Amino acid sequence: MLEATQILDASLLPAMVIAAFAGLLSFLSPCVLPIVPPYLAYMGGVSVSDMEDAKTARRRVLLAAWFFVMGLSTVFLLLGFAFSAMGRMFLQFQDWFSVIAGVIVMIFGAHFVFAMSASAFSW
Repeated sequence: MLEATQILDASLLPAMVIAAFAGLLSFLSPCVLPIVPPYLAYMGGVSVSDMEDAKTARRRVLLAAWFFVMGLSTVFLLLGFAFSAMGRMFLQFQDWFSVIAGVIVMIFGAHFVFAMSASAFSW
C-alpha cells in the first residue's frame, strides 16, 4: 500500500501549489469572473423574483454548484484512473507496441516509395 510520504514527496507538493495558484488565477481572469454569478444563478434555477428570499436562493445556488463540482470531479477522477490503467498496460506491452509500430511505419514507407515510383513513370 502507498504511504503518505510516497504520495506527497518533494516534487508533488510544489506542483500542487502551482496548479492551485494557476487555477485561481485563471478563475479571476477578466474573461471568466464576470460570467460566474449569472452561471451560478442559472445552475441553481434562481430568477430575479426568487432573489427576494436570499437565504433560500443562496442555499439553492450553492447546493447546485456543489453537485456540479462534485460530479465533474468524479468524472475526471474516473477518467484519470481509466487512462492510468491503460498507460500501465501500454508500459507492460511496450516491446510489442514498438515492434507493431515499426512494422506499420515500414508498410507506410513502402507504400509511399512504390506510389511515388509508380506515379513518376506514368505520364
